[in-house]
Amino acid sequence: MIRKLLWLGPAFTIEEALASTALAPAASRWQEGWLSGLRASRVDVQIVANYSERLWPRGPVRVPGSIGDFHGMPRVAVPYVNVPGVREASLAKRYREAIDRLCATTGTPDAIASYNVWSPVAHACRLTSQKYGIPWIPVLLDHEPPNANWANVMAGIHGAAGVVFLSHWAFLNAPIASKLHLDAGVAGVPNRPERHLRSRTILYSGALHRWGGIETLLKAMPLVTTPGARLVVVGRGGSADVLRRLASTPSVDYLGAVDEPTLVRLTEEAEVLANPRPCGVGGNEMNFPSKLLHYLSSLKPVVTTLTPGVAPEYAGIVIPAIDDSARGFADALDRALTLSDVERVALSGKVLDFLGRGRLWTQQTERFIAWASTLHPMAADGRNSAKLLLEDSPL
Repeated sequence: MIRKLLWLGPAFTIEEALASTALAPAASRWQEGWLSGLRASRVDVQIVANYSERLWPRGPVRVPGSIGDFHGMPRVAVPYVNVPGVREASLAKRYREAIDRLCATTGTPDAIASYNVWSPVAHACRLTSQKYGIPWIPVLLDHEPPNANWANVMAGIHGAAGVVFLSHWAFLNAPIASKLHLDAGVAGVPNRPERHLRSRTILYSGALHRWGGIETLLKAMPLVTTPGARLVVVGRGGSADVLRRLASTPSVDYLGAVDEPTLVRLTEEAEVLANPRPCGVGGNEMNFPSKLLHYLSSLKPVVTTLTPGVAPEYAGIVIPAIDDSARGFADALDRALTLSDVERVALSGKVLDFLGRGRLWTQQTERFIAWASTLHPMAADGRNSAKLLLEDSPL
């Protein structure tokens, strides 16, 4: 049984993520739910991470480490040399040293799991699995599109005992024997709303890159016919063109990155939540937009595309766009904005039932624990990857 887990991932709070251009608030929110769910399921979680910085000379030569916590779970952030050609070897070495210290002082964990398979993280996990005889379980939140035979994915997970996929498409199609589909969760079942707000406000929160679909949303807004409809956008990133269009498109308010209390308030004030992630952009088949469940927990109508990573059962609890086009998304926004009170009550009831039947974080992590407890460490030889990452480097 998995009762002690070592997690290698960028487990930093949303506040820490907002203070850094290299950390993603969405990743922080997913890890908060995931790791807190494990802890609620009586798993002792320890975290090893590193602060992300731009490579020198755009970032510092050396990135310091720290000892702290992530929502009450102990976290060690390792120091490393942040120089091109050296950073990954330095991180791999520091990760191994930190893991060995934890095992010596607090005991060997039952398993080691990682956020994706970035090479220094995957390298440290492989060696830890071999050295201590414990399974390594990578959790693939996103990944570059697989090539024809999935060789690029298989190379990253080499040595893993099993793989967790957030993407339903990747779970179905990956040629892997030991795998689990686990997309995201919510902390608890929300209360039914006493009233249904009619603010005519559509909220989009998230990154402003093409994978998130902000371009589609901006093109869709002038096509929305519901009187008084306006769009509020929060997030960061985005090209100069996207930022220009955010500033110039009528009925669009761009607020930039906001803190969590402000996001909660904006969600409460919105009538509809928008998730325009395009199906046709390469890479979107390999992930699940975890904010979809965050949106649904508000019990407000959610207008979304149904990318391949989204499991089929979501189709009945959202307002789906028929395609990736601006017109298709605008039509879905109009359908959501014109739902009657009776229809909104019925939809929120479906969402409540959906969340309670398996999408609580504790339910998700109990599924993971039961599955992971059946895995055994692989006997993969990690020497080649060790050589590639300069195992004997003094950094």
